[in-house]
Amino acid sequence: MNIGFFIKSTKSYNAHIAPIIENAPIQDINHFIFHIDRVYSPGYRNETIKIKTVDLSTEINIINTLKTFELDILVFLSPGHLYELLLVNICKQLSIISIFFQHGLSLDLSSFNLKSFFQEKSIARKLGSVKKMIFFYFSIISSSFFINNRYLLFKTVLHKSMRYFIYYFRPDILYRFPKYGLRFIHCNYAFVYGKKDMDYLIESMEMDSNNIIISGYPFLTPMLDHCHSSDRKSVLYLSSAFREDGIIPISINDEKNFYLLLYKQIKKAGFKLDIKVHPRDNFDLIKSYFENDINVKIYKNKNLADMTISSRYVISDFSTALFYAIKYFKPIIILNSEHFDNYPFDYTDYGIGTKTDLKDLYSILKNGLVLSDKNNESYRKFLTNYLFDNSKINAFEIFYSKIISILNINNYKGKLNVQK
Repeated sequence: MNIGFFIKSTKSYNAHIAPIIENAPIQDINHFIFHIDRVYSPGYRNETIKIKTVDLSTEINIINTLKTFELDILVFLSPGHLYELLLVNICKQLSIISIFFQHGLSLDLSSFNLKSFFQEKSIARKLGSVKKMIFFYFSIISSSFFINNRYLLFKTVLHKSMRYFIYYFRPDILYRFPKYGLRFIHCNYAFVYGKKDMDYLIESMEMDSNNIIISGYPFLTPMLDHCHSSDRKSVLYLSSAFREDGIIPISINDEKNFYLLLYKQIKKAGFKLDIKVHPRDNFDLIKSYFENDINVKIYKNKNLADMTISSRYVISDFSTALFYAIKYFKPIIILNSEHFDNYPFDYTDYGIGTKTDLKDLYSILKNGLVLSDKNNESYRKFLTNYLFDNSKINAFEIFYSKIISILNINNYKGKLNVQK
């Protein structure tokens, strides 16, 4: 069995792909990583990846490149992107089963001003965005010489290009456009967190419910003994890589001041600070902000379940890493941002978390936070509707079990095109 994973940058490999591969059953499975680092992370090289990786941005004939690996399956984490839909089109031609493996919340983009979510004013970043768009359309044009169904490809390009227009002029109708594909072109199968996400795929793309598997959120299993964790006075902060990604227009010095103020507030309240950096964040840079302060510990790849259980409180914005705090019923503090009136996903709409400005964090921590019966019920409801917290079998086991079943069916009947 040959399984490929597509990610835009190998920076996200450790957080999003490695856990899947590490949970592969003991069978003859070959894994491959396909990426476009030259476009998204020029000069970056992930030394931790031990399997075959291919930078598709260096390939002219993508179809021929993918064909040489004799893939049975190609997995996508966010297959609504123009380039990824090009790959989905190619999968159809090569009879490769395309699979969407959810790694984020299905957001109603029309409820949030997307233009305010990309406020970077850097000329270099703006030029970088133009460079990416040129690459996307060049890839489509070059692939059109080798792809069989050009009509479907150009129809995909037309619909996605229309979205860019709507993004700037009619953001209120973005809800009509699905995040993970289009009604006429999307992945064959999908593995989602819960019923809400399953309903989203059915409603937005008319995806066949039989091809959608509720696998739950892929929680990591705690590895440490936490019998004394409640005695530890530490606060966990989950970063979001907002500056690194150019989402908020701040300098490195601004970011440093933010972290130092965060630490000052937490230390003043009598707590230690643990920081779990986002996969796209610059770990060494954030570490340098604290000059080896023994009351601050910064982690990049540490088990998030262990970190959450060991913490008294968890602080972030709208990160999906907060799912761990919900699973382990930890009080959540959501920091307001001067750059956004609201985040794309507001946990407090679901009765989860306490909002505060950073300058008021000390007061929140000093007064203490305890989950009420109502809070606990909100946590349980969220777990049921969105995360399908199943402790008996994790999402990765469900994933491999199902794809083995799918491949056995397809090998028996001949590879099926289950695209609707």
